[in-house]
Amino acid sequence: MTPTDNPRHRGATGRVRRWTPLDETVRLELPPEGLPLGVDGNGTPVTFPLLVPTHATRVGVVGEVGLARLLALRLLGQACDLVVVTNRTDDWQRLAASVPESPFAVSQQLRRWPLEGTPAPWALIIDMDEPPPTGFSRTPWSTVVHLSPHVPAGSGWWQSAQLVLTTAANAREVATLRPRVDVSAAQRMAFDSVLAIEQTRVRVFQPSLSHHEYSLLTTYPQR
Repeated sequence: MTPTDNPRHRGATGRVRRWTPLDETVRLELPPEGLPLGVDGNGTPVTFPLLVPTHATRVGVVGEVGLARLLALRLLGQACDLVVVTNRTDDWQRLAASVPESPFAVSQQLRRWPLEGTPAPWALIIDMDEPPPTGFSRTPWSTVVHLSPHVPAGSGWWQSAQLVLTTAANAREVATLRPRVDVSAAQRMAFDSVLAIEQTRVRVFQPSLSHHEYSLLTTYPQR
């Protein structure tokens, strides 16, 4: 995977980010501690509780469409009914077409979510500059992901997000969301690692892709 998602980042670093597939198949069974997204510097799996029975989970992704697409595939792997709201429908339609048996809908607008009559769990990815309203969707067994080129200023939704993901290029900006959390790890992270800022802690990890995910996520250019 080569998620050089923002051309400005590619020009600034002069490097192309490469997330390579694992030799073994990634198991997408949901462990008690959460959904696996990668491994840390010690090779320990890094997991996040994205689907929980008591509330909706909010995830902000800054400047990295590759991360949003990886989340889409992982959530589909948990039998989520997935909706993507975006003005860039062609990009997401191509990903949806690569998993034709999955409940994957792409739309330019959202009238109601979750859709009436669809069973849990649910996942929504919003690929638009404007953040969701602060009180948007608190449905249990659901995950809402907002992909944005920058941290939206003054957004209550982002302030309350359980998880914010980005790479080194945006680490300093994302750190402003959690001024009381020690984000010094971001200063030592590799350019192709992912910074995960939760409400009370920070973790750095390398995404773990199966060969199937790798092939899906490299079928069209990163923007």
